[in-house]
Amino acid sequence: MTKRKKRNAVTLVSLLLALIALIGVYIWYSNKSAAEDSTEGPESIPVATLDTTKVTALHYIGDDVDINFVLEDGVWKSKEELNRPINQDNITSMLSTISEITAYQKVVETPDNLADFGLDNPSSYIQATLEDGSTVTLSLGAEAVTGDGNYALVNDDTAVYLVKSTYKAGLSFTNLDMTKVEAAPEITAENITYLNIDSRDGEDVELKYNDVAVNDNSGSNMYNWQILKPYGGGFSADTDKVAQLQANYTKFDFLGCVDYKGDDLSKYGLEDPAATIDIGYYETYTQATPTPASTNTDTTDTSDTTAETMKINKEYKIFIGDKDENGDYYVRSDGSNAVYTLSSDTVDTMLQVEVF
Repeated sequence: MTKRKKRNAVTLVSLLLALIALIGVYIWYSNKSAAEDSTEGPESIPVATLDTTKVTALHYIGDDVDINFVLEDGVWKSKEELNRPINQDNITSMLSTISEITAYQKVVETPDNLADFGLDNPSSYIQATLEDGSTVTLSLGAEAVTGDGNYALVNDDTAVYLVKSTYKAGLSFTNLDMTKVEAAPEITAENITYLNIDSRDGEDVELKYNDVAVNDNSGSNMYNWQILKPYGGGFSADTDKVAQLQANYTKFDFLGCVDYKGDDLSKYGLEDPAATIDIGYYETYTQATPTPASTNTDTTDTSDTTAETMKINKEYKIFIGDKDENGDYYVRSDGSNAVYTLSSDTVDTMLQVEVF
């Protein structure tokens, strides 16, 4: 091999070794950067912690809400409206959200203008006061220009932080959300024994189940369900069709409480309801009935028992009013002044009964 060829071979080998070395450095640096990113990624800056068991007061401000809450005998109440039923679960959720406040970036130590970050008028604000009088405060501003989350101020710290969007999601309750919704019964479809739909402007419908079958006009005694309205008499109903109908009256999932006082029901069309739905049903429970031992003359011996299924007859009546701006209905249950909203799909399904 000539000197020229040897020189070229050496050069080629050197370049190859240099390339391998560069690749090694690149891999090492990439792994190092990835490791650093994993340890210094989101939620890496602890800012504040809160012992939620020691919180005695809350001040919460949102889009349409500004409420001071106080804890009395383990129950959260509105300081402004002590009789208002408060959604305790939402209070618990807010406290959980701020139990640990961490940021993934400190944007600026002392901002010249809080308005640049939407923090001159925070979109969400919460202050928790503890038993010893200390407080934990979180203010959320505009969404981050880049990345995920919102600009934030914590306690008296002048620094602007970036926190993840989970904080905004956990502090996005409306005034409507803060009022407790009463629990409506969950009715078992096959336990419904009576349905009465009175419509102000439409046709009334009434169906009743009889334990003893009643003859219909055709002479059949196979059906226990009777149609009492709108025909003005008792006519037998198709049991299978009634079973399909029963399923429409099992759940009343209220969307929210719009007025817990109900001082002026005319505002919701509930002073003269558009319709009234009356449901008769029963619930069952098991009762242990003593059975005297047959070999013992002492009838007071109740060591043997028999399980017996018992029935409790119940009624649920609900009044249907006007529609709100979203197309949902204002409703009120019998015995309550509170006004709720119920989806139009749910209400329309209950009202639109093809009796024929």
